[in-house]
Amino acid sequence: EYPPSNETLANTFLALVSALTESADEVHAGKFIRDFLIATLAERDLSEIWCPENPLEILNGILTRDGKEPAEPRLIATSGVNTVLPVYQVGLYSNKVFLAS
Repeated sequence: EYPPSNETLANTFLALVSALTESADEVHAGKFIRDFLIATLAERDLSEIWCPENPLEILNGILTRDGKEPAEPRLIATSGVNTVLPVYQVGLYSNKVFLAS
């Protein structure tokens, strides 16, 4: 099929990784993934690849699964509040521990 669909590309990649795992070992398959997939993805913006509808719910699910408190958003910095383009920096905390901003 030309051009190949996303499903065909995904199945081909999985087949390559499976064949490499069978013919060599998991270490070589991991290196293949690192060198070809992760190196390519590292150059892209994560929001282009994955943009979840409810990211805070996903994060809270992970935190709850790991036995931690849900994330608490806090305003940690502002700039240009009285201008046309104000900037707000929000931090995420779990049990008073900084997670991200």
